[in-house]
Amino acid sequence: MAIHANISASALPRIFECPASFKMSMGMPNKPNPAALRGTAIHLVAEQLFNGDPINPPAPDQEGLQIAKDYVAYISGIDGEKHIEIDLAPALQTVHPDCGGHADCIIINDTELHCIDLKTGAGKVTPDSIQLKMYLLGSWIHFGRPNLRLFAHIVQPFNHSIPVEYTVQDILDFEEKLLAIIEQATDPFVQPTPTYTACKYCNGKTVCPSIKGLAIKTAKLDFNSQANMFDLPELLDTAEVLEGWINAVRESAKDLLSTGAFIAGWELSKGRKMSKIRNETEVIAHFEGNQRLYTLKSLAQLKKDGFEIPEKFIEESLSASSLKRSK
Repeated sequence: MAIHANISASALPRIFECPASFKMSMGMPNKPNPAALRGTAIHLVAEQLFNGDPINPPAPDQEGLQIAKDYVAYISGIDGEKHIEIDLAPALQTVHPDCGGHADCIIINDTELHCIDLKTGAGKVTPDSIQLKMYLLGSWIHFGRPNLRLFAHIVQPFNHSIPVEYTVQDILDFEEKLLAIIEQATDPFVQPTPTYTACKYCNGKTVCPSIKGLAIKTAKLDFNSQANMFDLPELLDTAEVLEGWINAVRESAKDLLSTGAFIAGWELSKGRKMSKIRNETEVIAHFEGNQRLYTLKSLAQLKKDGFEIPEKFIEESLSASSLKRSK
């Protein structure tokens, strides 16, 4: 699993939108979310499939396994020498010491260099994003800044985008743009510019003075849905930012309570019990390919339709604990 640099390719869209978020996030805990952990697991499965190694641990779910297989098939169809899971930090640190990144796959031949990024989340990413440009920049530097045709690819479920080609001059121009934004990000006098997209994944939002100022400014408004109709778009944007801050405060409180800390008036409630099918393929095989199984998506639906699922096919877990007031 890659260690994220201060200015990583994945953080770059946020830093471009709010350069000060670079400083605000430094030293703040970086808590992985379930989607990120699932993505890491799928990447590992894809690497093992490509190398012909046994899959261990198993894919998080059947969809994840299929995503990994589709990705391996995609990169296998591109001509050239393939390099999997490449640490780009040494290359990108020649641009700036705080830069880093990790390429899922780089393919190079006599005329072309391809940088392929596997995305497993629901948010659509396009090959012309600045994140992909940073991966491509690092890949290009990694191989000695060759004079080749340069391509950025996204492999993602439901996302049928085509690769984007860049010239060497395009990447040189991006390198200059990257250095300019890093200069702003490291300027101690640059103030945060909170927006929903910039704040969503910023670990520093709970201590951001600009969000605090935005909350105070908004609280002073005498809101009336009719009188303020033309202000509603801006107010709704502000509400999204403030909701992100509220959720971050609650998550911080949950983390503290889970380690035994005391917060007056608050406690954690135990998560509810959940059950799901451990392996869809094994269940289908157990019922000898009964066609009705293909239209039933959940364990509850299967039971309702009369299927008695053996316990060995069922995985039980607890949902995340929730925050509640103490009695």
